[in-house]
Amino acid sequence: APQVTTQTNSLLQANGNNGPGGNFNLQATQLAISGSVQAIGNTGGTITAVANTSNISAGASLQANGNNGPGGAITLQTTQNQVINNATVQANGTSHGGNIQITTTQGDINLQSALIQTNGAAGRGGQIAIAATNYTSLESSTVEATGYTQGGTIKVGNDASNNNNIGNTLPFSIFTNLDANSILNSSQTNPLNTTNGGYIETSGQTINLLSSINAGRGGMWLLDPTNVTISSTAGSSTGTDPLLFTNQTNVSASQIQTAINSGVSVQIITDGTITQSSALAFNVTANGSTPSLTLDTRSGSIQSITTAAITDTSSGTGSGVTLNIYTAGGAVTL
Repeated sequence: APQVTTQTNSLLQANGNNGPGGNFNLQATQLAISGSVQAIGNTGGTITAVANTSNISAGASLQANGNNGPGGAITLQTTQNQVINNATVQANGTSHGGNIQITTTQGDINLQSALIQTNGAAGRGGQIAIAATNYTSLESSTVEATGYTQGGTIKVGNDASNNNNIGNTLPFSIFTNLDANSILNSSQTNPLNTTNGGYIETSGQTINLLSSINAGRGGMWLLDPTNVTISSTAGSSTGTDPLLFTNQTNVSASQIQTAINSGVSVQIITDGTITQSSALAFNVTANGSTPSLTLDTRSGSIQSITTAAITDTSSGTGSGVTLNIYTAGGAVTL
């Protein structure tokens, strides 16, 4: 269809009263959703939306929740720009979380005051992937894939673990922006055992990273931009367009310290250089916690790594931080 529009307070429903949720397949040149689309059941259903452009806004809600089992699957794919503004996209489950994938093949993705969830109430968290070809931006948005037994997986800007695999369906964003009011959370929610954190990847050829990142204790946070500077401030733009942050990537030292001190390992993997200009001071207080900081430029061609002061004064019994540095022949300056 040339255009598919749902008005505010409208409802598209394919719920299963005593069985699985149903299936929605929305295809249009222009997609605009302001109402509610539901594929809820004992196990979550499927919502697939494919369009040239998409605007999900004005309190819209897309739900493929499982009320007595795992969450379902939601796929939002556009060739051009995609906006999710003041809207909710959920594939939660009473057991395991479901799957949500939001991608473009040419345009931008803008999440503004959005809530994206694949939480697992009694099992593991689900999977969330958000990546545009050009510009991937999260502003005042929350992305959650928490789980009671195991944290889930959140990937923003790329899928570095599958870069060389045919099955990788996520584009590598030219620029990824995660503002200070956004939250990424893939932690474990069992209060008696919080050591099975999830996995979070924040990637982009250039990345502006100020968000709160919580992979949970025992989890992993992977950074995969092109050039990385570990400093006290975010990168500054040379123009009004955020795509002009080229080769000025900054990652806050305090963000790395917060993750490591809570027991979350951090990997910074890039095909460019890594430069540390602010000191890193670690103190892991939990007993038996041994997170690691990995700096890895092996995916590039003879890229250098330069570090500054790094100290570990961990006070937990048997705790400590491991520093791993890998290059493909590049200089390492300590």
